[in-house]
Amino acid sequence: MFIITLLLLPTFVSPVLGDNDCVQIDPCRCRLNNGSEINLHLINGSKQPLLEIKSAGDGHIYTYSPCAGIACGQGVNDAAICRNDELRKSPNTTGEISKAKFETDVIKTNWKLRYLTRDNKTNSVVHLTCATFTRLDLEPMYNATTFQFELYSPCACPDGCLAVATGLSTGTILLLIFLTLFILYFGVGSLYRKSVYGAEGREIVPHTSFWFSLPGLIKDGYLFFISPCLGDRVEYRYYDKL
Repeated sequence: MFIITLLLLPTFVSPVLGDNDCVQIDPCRCRLNNGSEINLHLINGSKQPLLEIKSAGDGHIYTYSPCAGIACGQGVNDAAICRNDELRKSPNTTGEISKAKFETDVIKTNWKLRYLTRDNKTNSVVHLTCATFTRLDLEPMYNATTFQFELYSPCACPDGCLAVATGLSTGTILLLIFLTLFILYFGVGSLYRKSVYGAEGREIVPHTSFWFSLPGLIKDGYLFFISPCLGDRVEYRYYDKL
């Protein structure tokens, strides 16, 4: 029976692992063979992904930054996981962002992120578990130099968090689009009027009469709007009251 199990195991395991290969795109994002992605950028919405947990055993605090390195101790600005005491006075890294590597978790048939330190003597393994909630757990260590964590998150699911955080709000994006169109309108319009019609001075502005009359139109509209509040002052007698 044992021999049969050994013969059949590769048949069941290999296809699963082959389909689950995750090609790394950046330290917290990889693409699966079927085109879907594991993307940790939006764990905290539009904010920088940053998770923290306190060990119940020794009281150490672990801060996890999967997408950008953080300062952790003297000379370390690239930490993915920072280990600190309760007073936060003795930080040291257990894995650096530049050493991040996606791996297939054979036991749990999902994925994990492994972080090495620059001297390759210490490493941290973060097992990624697809869930409807977000939580970071500290797991028992393999040995004295390998720290283990379990990250539960919708972003650990294939295509659970597709968009990459840009740091730009919707209003900022709309404003940038408006300014781009505004510049194109006046730039291309002025060039066209100068090259085709030989316009100069104020006439080079596209739709000249509209733009130069716009301030007066705005003023008239404003005065008309507030005229009911101003009584019978001479300058507003020519506007019909609401």
